[in-house]
Amino acid sequence: MIRILDNADRDRDRPARLLERHYEHRRVQALVTLAANPHTPHVAVADVLRGLHPAALARIAEKAGGPDWFLAASAAAPVPEDEDDGVVRLVNDDELGKHPDPAAVLQSWLDSPATGEILSRSEVNRAVVKSRYRTLEHLRQIPADEVLAGHEPEVALRILLDHCGRSTDRWEALAAAMTFGYEGEEIAFGQLLDSLDGASVRARTS
Repeated sequence: MIRILDNADRDRDRPARLLERHYEHRRVQALVTLAANPHTPHVAVADVLRGLHPAALARIAEKAGGPDWFLAASAAAPVPEDEDDGVVRLVNDDELGKHPDPAAVLQSWLDSPATGEILSRSEVNRAVVKSRYRTLEHLRQIPADEVLAGHEPEVALRILLDHCGRSTDRWEALAAAMTFGYEGEEIAFGQLLDSLDGASVRARTS
């Protein structure tokens, strides 16, 4: 679950509230219902708890309720040491600079699950593109249209100038790619760059 840290409402970003807004609290409710059934094996429920997202575990502790054994098993479920409440928070470069590996933090944003909403994923991509700690490898994973037509067009321009250089074939391939309709297919910026390399090779061998 992605939320912006700047000017954030602390209560609004609580794991329970986030789950509810994404309708992901329903699986927690279903698990609570199963746990309340005296015929449900405790071991089976405990196995499910160990696979839950940290935010789901936080919601159980905060407001899900359920029998005492269920709450105890939830509290005992292991959480990776580097995770707190399972909420990814986007921070500015000043805060990123305090981390020993800012580039790894950016990658964790790109790898984060539960970002199905277009707006949320776009927020992540935009934050990565704008960060001074981004690398080409980060940008290669972002949809090409967001890199090319985003809020930092000079970023893509510098990369394309370096990548295409004096190759007429690559510039022509780029122009064709920019005007070609993908009919809903989304390609990553890295795929676009690789396609330009392929166009240059085909031109030399034809």
